[in-house]
This record gives sequence, structure tokens and C-alpha cells, in this order.
Amino acid sequence: MHLRSGFYESQQANRITHDTDLHRGSFSGRIAASLLRVDLMILDELGYLPFSQAGGALLFHLLSKLYDTNILVAATHNRYGPSFALMQIIRLRQVTMCCSPALFLEYEEVLKRPNQLVASGLLTSDIDAILNELAGIIEPVTTHYQWRPQLRDPADEMVLEAAANVQAHAIVTYNLRDFGPAKLFGIPVLNPEQTFQHFGLTVKRSSKP
Repeated sequence: MHLRSGFYESQQANRITHDTDLHRGSFSGRIAASLLRVDLMILDELGYLPFSQAGGALLFHLLSKLYDTNILVAATHNRYGPSFALMQIIRLRQVTMCCSPALFLEYEEVLKRPNQLVASGLLTSDIDAILNELAGIIEPVTTHYQWRPQLRDPADEMVLEAAANVQAHAIVTYNLRDFGPAKLFGIPVLNPEQTFQHFGLTVKRSSKP
């Protein structure tokens, strides 16, 4: 298995957090894009440079994208966590998971990344089995309407669009901050723990994949 790695000096990351011009053609934009393409990142001398509050938030946002916040990914990493419990409820058809074709393909791409396979301890054949079962129980969504741009991360737009088109009862994610605009569509944004509380869900704990 080959992992893509990158070595960056903290001054490069610091420059990103002070640069408002993050389009793909800019210097900082190219560095920001490269951060999202690696499986392993090393930031040298991170504790020696000051970061503004806004800059620190931006750096955290970029780093968080390296570890996907999707509950399906989290469920493959921890069979005793709330994300796994929520996926069990979905498997039992107590709640319905809605997904567009584009979003489903993204799930596959993310779950099969080398770093995610290492973290989950699964094989690509295991991921195929999970996705095949999921494909049989999700409610497919056709995105008749688009409202882009709504979110600061274009990759998240398809999630909001799928939820809005199907009039979902909630978007479940650990990335609560970036999905704030979902409230404009009347869709609450909840993490798995909040989802159990909000809808009064219960599930028997199981380690069965």
C-alpha cells in the first residue's frame, strides 16, 4: 500500500491563514489544495509561529478535511461509537438514509483511500460489501434543484442539495459548523449523539459489521 505524504514548514501553513486569496491559481490556494491530497502530512515547527484566531480556525478547517467527518467513515473506524450505532439503525430500517448518486460515489472514494483503509482495518472488498448492502436500503435522491454556492466547501454542497431536494429531517455529520446554512432550508444539522437525543432513537450495542 502506497501513502501520499507531504512535508510542510509551518510558515507555509501560516501564510495560508493570513491570505484571503485562496483561489486555486494563487500560491496559498495551491498549498491549500495540496494539503487535501495527501494521506500523511508533517508540519514542521508548528508550535513556533503565532496564528491569529481566524487563521487558526482556517488551518483547523483544512486539517479536518484530511480526516473525513462523515458518519459512514466514522462507523468503519469505531464499532462501539455513536456513528456505528446509527448505521445499525439504518440497517434495521428504523430510519432512512437518503443519498444522491454523486454523494454515494464520494463515500466509496473516501472509504477506499489508503489512509482510511489503514484506520478502519478493512479491505476494499469489505468496503464493497458495506456499500452494496447500503445501496439496497438507502433512499436515492435526484437533485432537481441546486442552490450553489451555499457552503464554503464546494465538496459539501452535494450533501446539502441532496437533503434539500428530499426534504430530509436532518443532516447528520460531525462537521456542524460548515453546514450552518442548512437552517435556511429548515433542516437541522446534528452529530450522531444529538441525532439519538433529537429523535429519541435507541439501539442495542453490537460489534457486528
